[in-house]
Amino acid sequence: MKIENLEPRQKKIYFLLLKINKLASQAYLGTIFTLGQDENPDRFQQAANSIRHILGLISRDVNIEFDTTEYKMLIDFFNNILKCRDLQDRYEIEELNIKYINQKKKLKVKITDKPDVLPEIIQENISMLISEWNELNQFFIKTAHYYSETIDEALFYEQFRKFEFIILELFKSSTEIKNNLDDLMNVSEPNDDHIYLLIKYILKPADSHYFFTNLKKPKWFELLKNHNFFKEPKGLDPGSFMIHFFPQMNYLKNIASEKPDEVLQVLSNLQDTQTLILRRAIIECIKNLPIDYVTKTDKILKRITKSPDIALHSILKEICLDLIENSEIDFLEKILKIMFSFKDTSQSSEDLLRFLLTAFNLVLK
Repeated sequence: MKIENLEPRQKKIYFLLLKINKLASQAYLGTIFTLGQDENPDRFQQAANSIRHILGLISRDVNIEFDTTEYKMLIDFFNNILKCRDLQDRYEIEELNIKYINQKKKLKVKITDKPDVLPEIIQENISMLISEWNELNQFFIKTAHYYSETIDEALFYEQFRKFEFIILELFKSSTEIKNNLDDLMNVSEPNDDHIYLLIKYILKPADSHYFFTNLKKPKWFELLKNHNFFKEPKGLDPGSFMIHFFPQMNYLKNIASEKPDEVLQVLSNLQDTQTLILRRAIIECIKNLPIDYVTKTDKILKRITKSPDIALHSILKEICLDLIENSEIDFLEKILKIMFSFKDTSQSSEDLLRFLLTAFNLVLK
């Protein structure tokens, strides 16, 4: 079987497999060749044996692509923390030691990197595909091992088409995913069909980050809300600094000036989060609201700034300047009280003193 003789769909699958494992791509060619031998009475068992090898090879050899964008953002993020603590003259982070934990624990983790931080509806779609993957594996193992004396040819080809479909769904190239997401972002009147496509296209947190950071059309809001995209995922440690965590906040920042009521409601729903990076994103989102809506956020700010955090309060400084510029002095007073009212006494006296001095300087500058 020559590659040039493959159908376009088969060529695409072949080259996807070739990127993962050369033996898997060869086994796929062998599968197609064997199934084409109508005179071969054992062709289905032989093809099934090749397919189960493909599934096994992929399960072992799928690797997570190193996300250079997230890596650079992490470095900038930590350097910004040093700047907020006035330590930029003493330290500078140039390189991070990145290690993926339990990379081979589950196929889902291999494919999606960190599946638990994706929106729940996307997690469900990926889980469904993984379940089908496992069912296919069992089907082809049984067929290869002659569990039945007769072969249901229609069923076999149905399972083979499903196998090809899952390969195409789970192993899209990053370029293809980006192009698909770009097309969705350009849709003028999104509907449930486009949500379905979005669920299909997003496989990794980096995909989600790309889409929601660049999406600027308010018409997507209701659809995303109705499908629970603004519900906080529970798969990340509260102290995590993962940049791609809950990138839907980037979209809310983009539309805050056009849909302030809706954005404010989402922020209110998230105000009890314990995740530091999400708390910061909430304040950044508040900053993008019209000033008359900013003055409605004192309850939210109290909840998410209940312990000293220089980075949080550096963003509050910018809000304070906006309030001064718009003569919202009463609300400015509320924010200052929030900044200097701490209920969390777990911080050391030294940390509290450092924070108070820095925050005081931020407000006075």
